[in-house]
Order: sequence, then C-alpha cells, then structure tokens
Amino acid sequence: MGVVFLTRPILARIMECCPEEEIEAIAEISGSTGAKDMLRTMGINPTYTELTHYIEDTLSKSANWFGYSQYTKGKKEIIHLHHELGRKWSLFVGNHVAAMFKSMLNITAKTEIFDNSATLEINM
Repeated sequence: MGVVFLTRPILARIMECCPEEEIEAIAEISGSTGAKDMLRTMGINPTYTELTHYIEDTLSKSANWFGYSQYTKGKKEIIHLHHELGRKWSLFVGNHVAAMFKSMLNITAKTEIFDNSATLEINM
C-alpha cells in the first residue's frame, strides 16, 4: 500500500469536484474493507478499544486526517473529528469511521456532519 502526499488546499479542491453521494460510497468502502485490511496487516484484533485507538493514533495523529476527541455522555460514547478541509472532508471521514464500526463490530454510529467536523454518537 502506497502513500500519496497532497497539500490540504489541493485535497480540499479535489473533494469539491466530487458529488456527495460518491464521497459517501468511497468512504463506505474504505472504512469497511480498507480499514479491516489495514488492522489485520498490523495484527490488531478489532475490539471497540483497539478500533478507537487505531482511529486516534493512526488516522488522527499519524495520518493527520483530523483532530480527535472522545468522551462519554450518559450511556453514549461521543467521537468528534475536526479539521479544516470543508464539509465534503467531514462527509468522508464521518462515513469512513462509521463504516469501520459497522463492518468490524456491528455497531451503528449516528453521524452528524458539519462544515469542518463530524460527530459520531454510539450507544453503549
């Protein structure tokens, strides 16, 4: 698996050319099959804790896709992903992470998309 380096402004411009439905479809595929393959390559068993660590450590800190915060509110776990790349990047990362939870743990996350962030709410 290779890596392509793009500046943030270039990525944001590319994202703007793509219809939202296509971004959602790509996020669904990359969040389910792509992420599952990556975790298996790393030897990680997809538990809730391991998956949230992967999202925070790999996607947030290493890949710098977004800033990451997570907290508990009652019986709900809230995961907030924030960035500066616009609504379509929010759509991609929100759906990508939601697809990871669904495909690996059969957990449905309620996703809310904003201009520069996505929030996932998971019932525990």
